Amino acid sequence: MIIKENINIYLDEQLRLRLDLIIKRLSHSVNHIDIVNWLSNFRKDEFEKAVRILECLEYVTEIELIDHFNDRIASLISLYGNSRNIIIHAIGDYGKSGTMITYYLKKAPNFKQIESTTTFYEKATEFKYKKKTNSIPKNSILILLDDFLGSGRSLWNYYKTFIKPQTEKIPEITDLCAMSVYHLGKADRFLTGIIPDIKIISTIKYQCFKNGKSPFGSNQNIEYYRDFAFYYGQHLFSIDNNGETKIHPLGYNNSQALLVFPYNPPNNTLPIIWSSKFVKKFEKRWIPLYPRNQVFKISRAKSLRNELAYELGLLKMSGPEIIDTFYSGKGKLKWKSYSYIKSTDFRLFAYMRLKQQGRLDQVICEILGLTLTDVESILENGIQKGIFEESGELSSRGKILYGDCLKTLKRLKNEVGRSAINYELKKINYLPKKFNGKER
Repeated sequence: MIIKENINIYLDEQLRLRLDLIIKRLSHSVNHIDIVNWLSNFRKDEFEKAVRILECLEYVTEIELIDHFNDRIASLISLYGNSRNIIIHAIGDYGKSGTMITYYLKKAPNFKQIESTTTFYEKATEFKYKKKTNSIPKNSILILLDDFLGSGRSLWNYYKTFIKPQTEKIPEITDLCAMSVYHLGKADRFLTGIIPDIKIISTIKYQCFKNGKSPFGSNQNIEYYRDFAFYYGQHLFSIDNNGETKIHPLGYNNSQALLVFPYNPPNNTLPIIWSSKFVKKFEKRWIPLYPRNQVFKISRAKSLRNELAYELGLLKMSGPEIIDTFYSGKGKLKWKSYSYIKSTDFRLFAYMRLKQQGRLDQVICEILGLTLTDVESILENGIQKGIFEESGELSSRGKILYGDCLKTLKRLKNEVGRSAINYELKKINYLPKKFNGKER
């Protein structure tokens, strides 16, 4: 039997209102279904604790990431000026989060001041290659780039294993920096202790259960929520190293972070937020709110596409301007004409919604399964319809149209009931108490 999952089963009105505020504060990166599914990991009497943790979770939007890197580049220029040659290398395997954030760094307005003197090394092997070709300028600055520095040990292990053996033989590199969005104080102390000349260019972030710095308030509250996160986290994140298993119940190396980046939550964040591990003790797989697992991420993107399709379907009950814009397909039966949604309509609507939620084109491509060339085509279609300006911003007409879409969706969802947002179905096993007059 298949039924629609009903939020009312789980949450009272007050809790649902709190979820509305959480979703807004998390920049609509998750929806009610995502949170309800995540809450199902816990007992009903633990919902209050879980929701309180969500209220302290920080979602760093794409725009905020760009602002952060704008500040980091300003700090870099204040240290060294803007005429030095710079080598930027994202730590870790190519394609991981370290390389993802280079996209946002390049989008920062201040990057134009250093662009002509900056080179990106995508792989550690490039140091050896550039040395052989004598293409490393004298007096260069090496920047090791990452999104979050928890203990600093991951950066140190990567540096001493892959980078230091090479740079020791490259006298042209004279300065070393570690640049990140955030770092913990212990990362700063560790790195400057083991590499005295390194410069940390980042913003400090405090552990969420640190006395005096915690968003949970009093020491009693801190212990209350820490114990809750630890109880589940001890089953959700562990690392095997040379036959020894070490658990990380509060994030990697006890980072106790509560933040999510648009492309991934760091493993420094509490694992109750992102883990998808099967837990033997609970006899089930943990449902992540922000998955790090690629399979779950694909599933989440599919869910978001379903949500956008659902909203566009609702808009068929709206006014003529919205219908004419997003129902461009035309058909005719013997007795009437009709309009329908074409794939270009869905892409245009989805792009408009995601763009107005602050998503950058690269993230939109991941969600919709598109290329940047596809996005250019969508934007061109939007410009022809008067929705977008050449700059990629919504036009005056586009802003009015988008506002009308939001008002219409809110009204229609209220009319069909809150459970109408549950466009995702959940399978359950239904066993009747009686069958053919006999009890089980």
